[in-house]
Amino acid sequence: MARAVDRADRAEQVIAGVDAHFEGVKKKYPQFAGKRVTFAVYYGPSVGLRFFSGAGSDTEKLLGAMGFAPSPNAEKFVGRGTTVAAEQMSLLDADVLVISDNSNGAIGALTDTAAFKSLPVVAAGQSVVITNNATHTPPDISYAVNGEKKPGNLPWALAQPGPQSTPWAADQVAPVIAAALAK
Repeated sequence: MARAVDRADRAEQVIAGVDAHFEGVKKKYPQFAGKRVTFAVYYGPSVGLRFFSGAGSDTEKLLGAMGFAPSPNAEKFVGRGTTVAAEQMSLLDADVLVISDNSNGAIGALTDTAAFKSLPVVAAGQSVVITNNATHTPPDISYAVNGEKKPGNLPWALAQPGPQSTPWAADQVAPVIAAALAK
């Protein structure tokens, strides 16, 4: 597309910058190498939970650029936004589980279930819920991790990564994942 608008040189610069940024992330967080992260989005009881780090997804590519191996069950969720039924909850297990809470406060309908609590990654304390405040009423372009509010929309940047958002998303989520891995 960049060639079509005579901006191939700029596109190459952006790609090189993103690649260099992710090399820096891998150097800063060598503990990510080969670990597996599952990223899912919870929309509330009426829509449910969706697996976003499926095989070939942009989220899987973002996590891979950070040094992570594919989620253990990525191949079972090809593409993005694939619904995870209650009986499939065990397929979320990985070294770290990151859940984006887009439920406007209904996350307990997921996290309070026996199926969720029994996941080894959850039992080990290596799961993280990132609250997307942009889905709240009224919307607030921020997110929260462990109650700490931060500006921007990290859940969206993880679920819909692009060349300009991925470096920022990696910088925001890397310390969160590192803390979960350290438990």
